[in-house]
Amino acid sequence: MTMPPDILLVLVLPWPGKSPNLNPIEYVWDLLDRRVRARAIPPRNVRELAGALVEEWGNISQQELANLVQDTLFHFC
Repeated sequence: MTMPPDILLVLVLPWPGKSPNLNPIEYVWDLLDRRVRARAIPPRNVRELAGALVEEWGNISQQELANLVQDTLFHFC
């Protein structure tokens, strides 16, 4: 049987469905948590917390995100 050229083969890797160590967003949440907690004046209510999270989210560099993904891949391999 010959496969049509427009069908791609996808390698499926075993991946623990609920493993926080292999989920890059968990590392991002940890980074945001540490940055908000390190602020000189901590948020006093939910509104300030939301603002601090949005501000810190904007401060995460592309390099930091690339490093987080790379670290995740390192833990997987």
